[in-house]
Amino acid sequence: SFAACPPFLKEQFDNMGSWMASFGIGCAMVTAVYYFGAWAVEAARGRQAPPMHFRVMSRYGSAAGLLWVIGYFFQQAAVVRAGGPAFMQPLNLALQTITSGAWGVLYYREVRSPRRLGLWTMAVSLTITFAILLNSEKGA
Repeated sequence: SFAACPPFLKEQFDNMGSWMASFGIGCAMVTAVYYFGAWAVEAARGRQAPPMHFRVMSRYGSAAGLLWVIGYFFQQAAVVRAGGPAFMQPLNLALQTITSGAWGVLYYREVRSPRRLGLWTMAVSLTITFAILLNSEKGA
C-alpha cells in the first residue's frame, strides 16, 4: 500500500516538472480571478478598474516573480532531497513570511505605531520559536 512506502518514494510525483507547471498555472489563474474580482467590484461602484502598472510590473514584478520561483524550486528540491517535508516546509515558509514582513516594516515603513511594531515583533518571535521547535521534532 502507499502508506507503507518510504517518504522519498511518496515524493516521486515529479516535483520539478508537472507540480511546478500546475502550481504556476494555478497562480496565474488565481491572480486573474482576483484582478477581475477587483475590477467587478469597482465597476459595480461606477469607478475605473485598478491599473495594471505594466511598465513597472514588466521589469520589477517579473524579476521578483522569477527570483521567487527559483527560490521555491530550490526549496522544493531541498525538501525532496532531505525528506521530512512536514518539518522543513513550514520553517522555510515562516522565514519567507518574516522576510516579507520585515521589508514592509523596516524598509517601506508601513507600520509606524509603536504598539503595532511591538505586536509584530512579538509575532515574529513566536513564529521563529515555533518554527524552530517544529523543526527540532524531526530528530525526536
